[in-house]
Amino acid sequence: MKKLIAALLVLSLLLSGLCALAESAPTVFEEAGIAVDFEDVRAISGNYLDLVQAGILSRDPFISCLYLEYYAMDKESWNELVDNFDTYDEEKQADIRQVVAGIRTILAYVVVTDAQDPNETIQGLFGELPEGAEIIHFGELEPYKYCAVTMPGFEEPEDYESFAQYDMDPEEVREAYAGLQADADAIRAAFVERLRTAELFALVDPEASLPGQILSFETTDLDGNAVSSADLFKDNKITMVNLWGTWCTNCVGEMTELAEIHTRLQEKGCGVVGVEWERKPIDTMLDEVRAFLEEKGVNYPNVIMPQDNAIFNQVSGFPTTFFVDSEGRILTIPISGALVDQYERTVDQLLSGEQVDTAADAGAVKNDSGEYRVIVYDLNGNPVEGAVIQLCDDVTCAFQPTDVSGVAVFSVAEEKAYDVHVLMAPEGYAPDEGVYKTLETYSDVNIFLEKAA
Repeated sequence: MKKLIAALLVLSLLLSGLCALAESAPTVFEEAGIAVDFEDVRAISGNYLDLVQAGILSRDPFISCLYLEYYAMDKESWNELVDNFDTYDEEKQADIRQVVAGIRTILAYVVVTDAQDPNETIQGLFGELPEGAEIIHFGELEPYKYCAVTMPGFEEPEDYESFAQYDMDPEEVREAYAGLQADADAIRAAFVERLRTAELFALVDPEASLPGQILSFETTDLDGNAVSSADLFKDNKITMVNLWGTWCTNCVGEMTELAEIHTRLQEKGCGVVGVEWERKPIDTMLDEVRAFLEEKGVNYPNVIMPQDNAIFNQVSGFPTTFFVDSEGRILTIPISGALVDQYERTVDQLLSGEQVDTAADAGAVKNDSGEYRVIVYDLNGNPVEGAVIQLCDDVTCAFQPTDVSGVAVFSVAEEKAYDVHVLMAPEGYAPDEGVYKTLETYSDVNIFLEKAA
């Protein structure tokens, strides 16, 4: 594996050359309220570079984030890896993930926050910044402050001579690393300069605007029959619309319980509708999907994700669950993540006319430690180090990263219910925008993070 990673470093397009910055159309990131000329920064190198909108990490304080992601690989090779990934066996997929981890780095983050002290907020997000990192304040548009957090780039190999055991010339590897770092440094510097002249505008919180909108679509079921949202919703007081896919571990894990929830909701004049989306072409997956639903005992209608639906196109994570009335009117901010305990409670609150709190009860358990503890795992039950956790009441928030045991500890004097957020998932894990709750006494909250695709 080390040989493969090193070979990729040597063979990547490190000598693609630098070009002068030129004017180009700005790239707009609505959730961060920023438009930045980025394509010319991308053109500095032949290697794959992308500016990713991580989305809204917190609303109290408000924190939105972008990150500049760089791969020591040309984009064509990267696209080939992505396009063929699902065709490889599990062993090769695991190898590819390790390779990607070795040739990928984040050069900079853009943090937008309304916190009074953005430096303190950034420290809460990232913990102790690595050597060479820098916080740069490049703009303000009340009440938001705009900051860039530059990162040092790739970690230099400790011993170049060790590459000789893989029949590689240590000096070639050294030169490859130096070229890679020069590439990364030039991109980072150009990006920061572009941020200083970026257009700032009133940012958009897409989820906050969803309640009240009408969810409407036409598609087919898994047997090819035409289906409309109007037909799916009209006989239910409230319909849970669950977006899912067979590739999504969390989606698969909740499927049997969703069938049980649907049975109970039917007694209340409500129900569940599944909207299925696959990474592979759906016409190649229909038999597999039907067999999967039968195996899980799914008893509610499932339809194929319609194309170019303005509301569904805003979904960035799976599963995501909407709650709509008989006319398709969205009643709450959707729930992101497999939060089974919250689904039925949300329907009951809507039926009774109560104010709906879409914060998740993460199965918090009382402890006798005199502290609130948040424990973060991957889906295999392994602890996740480096997740930045936020613990909030109505007045303030505290931040802590998880340690090697996956634990973030909050020593607060007052025992009451707090909101818990995963402000930043560590590298290699998908963002989690769920809102979890402690008990009103000292307690443990368990959170499971899904690996990034």
